[in-house]
Amino acid sequence: MVSTVPYLPHDTMALTLTGSKRWPKRKVLQAFAKQHCQLAAQQIGEIEAAVEQAIRQNLPLLERLQQQYAGFAPIGEGLHTLLLTPLP
Repeated sequence: MVSTVPYLPHDTMALTLTGSKRWPKRKVLQAFAKQHCQLAAQQIGEIEAAVEQAIRQNLPLLERLQQQYAGFAPIGEGLHTLLLTPLP
C-alpha cells in the first residue's frame, strides 16, 4: 500500500478492502495477510517489525531532505507524521 495522504490530506484508498475505502486498521491488514497471503502470525509480526525498523532507519534521511529542499518540506512533514502514527 502506498499512501497519498502526505500529498492529499483527505484522500482515501483507490480500491476497497473489506468493502471500505477507509485506511484499514492493523487487525484488518493482519486478517488480510492471513487469509489472502497465507501468512502465519509469526510472519506477519516479522514483516511489521521490518517495516517499523525501516521507518526508524529512514527518518533521518526524510529530515535531511526536508531541510535541503524547501519545496519538499510540507510533504515531508506530512509523511513524517504519517510514518510516526501507529495503526489503530
